[in-house]
Amino acid sequence: MRPCSPSTSSRPKLSCLPSLLRKSGFETLAFHGNDLSVYNRDDMYVTAGFNRRYGRRELHPDSGRYEIPDRIIYAQIPALIPRDGPFALHVVSFSSHRPFHVPPQGLPLGKLQGTIAGDYLESIRYADTALGELLQALEAQRLMARTLLVVYGDHAGINRGDIGTIDLPTAPPPNEGAWFVFERRVPLLFVGEGLPAAVVATPAGQIDIAPTIAGLLHLPTEHAGFLGRDLLRTDERPVVFWSGNVLDSDHLYLEGRAAGPLCFTAKGATVPGSACESLAAFGRRERGQAQLILDADLVTSVDP
Repeated sequence: MRPCSPSTSSRPKLSCLPSLLRKSGFETLAFHGNDLSVYNRDDMYVTAGFNRRYGRRELHPDSGRYEIPDRIIYAQIPALIPRDGPFALHVVSFSSHRPFHVPPQGLPLGKLQGTIAGDYLESIRYADTALGELLQALEAQRLMARTLLVVYGDHAGINRGDIGTIDLPTAPPPNEGAWFVFERRVPLLFVGEGLPAAVVATPAGQIDIAPTIAGLLHLPTEHAGFLGRDLLRTDERPVVFWSGNVLDSDHLYLEGRAAGPLCFTAKGATVPGSACESLAAFGRRERGQAQLILDADLVTSVDP
């Protein structure tokens, strides 16, 4: 998730979702299965607006592993969350991440046994089971009835070059456009009391997660300057990748190729480039605005 966006107010600030939550009375906690010193997370979490933060040294200091298994992280969360008032948890789990080393989960993998794709499925089963145990623990504390659960992936798990991927039932046909979407699709789930049972089928990006959460929690965002959109309350707009590729419900425009740009339909069929002209123009405009924010240093201060 990209929870921070430059403000559009006269004094540019960095508005982060945890900051908005704190201002609305939430206790904000961050959990990460790795050392918080990596990628400067220790300072970044403070800047983003988290009250408390926990990493490998706090949760499992004796572990010699690069990351902490999900179950070890989740088992400690119920005792660390506040007992009164609203709270927000940001939990980064590792068990569904490469190298996919988890105890055997008993899946009938068949010819996928021992392949990267098979190990990936085993790790997803483990991660799913561990998350279920955490939710059961929160349910036992009578917290789930007033909780908005958001589950999302920060990047793809496997790609077309991994052994066994092409044998997965969900693997796309041998088409560049179809594989592009397959390799970049990540889960995004919103679960909460009163939410409709529905699937948003229009393309969305991780930049849209924060404004959607803010909308569901009725957080004020007038001056947040979020660059994404509320997926449940605003019209569809194309998803722009920094590489220049752009995706909407009808077409996929691939720019970063040595042989030149390509244009595909939503089903993966190659079509003339003219069908993607407006999509390409939209992507150039959006990336230009984002680059201007960086080049002109428009974000000059932070508002934790």
